[in-house]
Amino acid sequence: MTHEKMNALRFVEIVQAYGADSSRWPAAEREAARQFAKTHDSAANILAQSRQIDTLLNTQSPPAPSDLLKARILKEATTQNLVASQGAVKPRPAYYRIAAVILFAGIAGIFAAGQMGIDDFTDEEIDLLVETEEIIEYADASEFIDAQLDALWADIL
Repeated sequence: MTHEKMNALRFVEIVQAYGADSSRWPAAEREAARQFAKTHDSAANILAQSRQIDTLLNTQSPPAPSDLLKARILKEATTQNLVASQGAVKPRPAYYRIAAVILFAGIAGIFAAGQMGIDDFTDEEIDLLVETEEIIEYADASEFIDAQLDALWADIL
C-alpha cells in the first residue's frame, strides 16, 4: 500500500491491531503508515495513546491457568489421543453442526413449501424461505459466517 492509499481509518486499524511499535505493522503498509504518522498530528496522538496501552500491557504478566482450565485441556488431549489411537474420524469443527442445522431447516422449509400452494404463504414466510435458500447456497458455513460479520461491520462503519 502506498502513501497515497493510507487513510486515517486504515492507520487506526493498524495501530489497534498491532500496537504503536511499527516493526509489528504489516510490512506492505509499514512505510506508508509511518509517513502518515509523520504528516498528521492526529496520527501522532493515536500513536502516543497506543504506546501508553502497550506499556501497560507489557508490564502485566499473564494469569496462571486455573485448575479447571488445566483439567479441560487434559481431558480434551486425552479424548483426542484416544480417538486418534482408535483410528476414528477426527471430529469436525462446531460450524459444521451449525451448517447442518441450517441445511435441515432449509430442506424442511422447501418440503413445507412443496406441500402448500404459494397463496398459503405470508410475505414474511416467503422472505424467510428466500433467506434459507441463500444460506443453503453457501458451500461452506464459514463463508456464511464471514459474510454475516462483513455485513455487521459495514453497518457499524
